[in-house]
Amino acid sequence: MQRQEVAKMVTDAIVEVTGIPEAQIDRNKTLIKNGADSLEAIELMNNLENKFDIQIADSDFLEKPITVDGIIDLVLRLLPSAVAVA
Repeated sequence: MQRQEVAKMVTDAIVEVTGIPEAQIDRNKTLIKNGADSLEAIELMNNLENKFDIQIADSDFLEKPITVDGIIDLVLRLLPSAVAVA
């Protein structure tokens, strides 16, 4: 799975969970700075785990600030190597 494809799927999930319009999502900002709240961050983490069939550690996603680009990179790292192609 290419980075561009993962980025689109992550962005779509953010829009679905938070209602933030795609055009307003800044990939260099955290979810919170993009307008999401902590409950939406948890819902997004669960959504991404289901969508990509991965396990995300709370410490990687919730306990430290992570940008949208950081989330994309995290998903790529957690994907099985046969699926992820950078």
